[in-house]
Amino acid sequence: MKSTWLKQFALCLSLAVLPIEESIAAAGTFNFVIGDVRVVNAAGERKVARGSGVEAGETIVSGADGTAQLRMSDGAFLSVRPDTELRIDQYQYNGKPDESSNTVLSLVKGTFRAFTGAIASFNKDKFKMKTLTATVGIRGSGNVLNFSPSNNVTLNHTIEGSHSVTAVDLSGAIRTLVTLPGQTVQVNPNGVMQFVPTPTFMLQAATAAVAPR
Repeated sequence: MKSTWLKQFALCLSLAVLPIEESIAAAGTFNFVIGDVRVVNAAGERKVARGSGVEAGETIVSGADGTAQLRMSDGAFLSVRPDTELRIDQYQYNGKPDESSNTVLSLVKGTFRAFTGAIASFNKDKFKMKTLTATVGIRGSGNVLNFSPSNNVTLNHTIEGSHSVTAVDLSGAIRTLVTLPGQTVQVNPNGVMQFVPTPTFMLQAATAAVAPR
């Protein structure tokens, strides 16, 4: 009798938890992975493969031979290049864009490419990318962002649309440059910004083939 009661109690618990688990959707899903790509969080790290998920608060880390592409929950696409650390600070999307939707991506080092989805289409201010020296806002849909921790230099290249690159200089002044398609802006550690010729590696990242959707 006791054994039957315990089984029924366990079944009720599993059914009660099931809707909660099903309602939790990953911030993004890997649909293309080559080489060493891992996801790191407070509990440790795990290797990823096609179909693996990533959650807000986790960091995507690629090795020297690692490349990955993710489709995010709102339809955005991120492409992570080798030797990159990209932290998903926030990725809130409830199936349709609204005021609660929000994206904040922090590039710790390396290079990634982004094409925005429903969140940025609803409200461009809800999608931001950050490095140690700059914040990149969306005024268009596609860019390549690079940050080098060895010299604290940020580079942003616009593929489609336009982007606002904001930094704080040594005087405390907040300055913004807007990039158009084909333009690249550089932000140095002192917050000084300037347009520069696009480095070859960024052009390669911008034109790399996209995995089938």
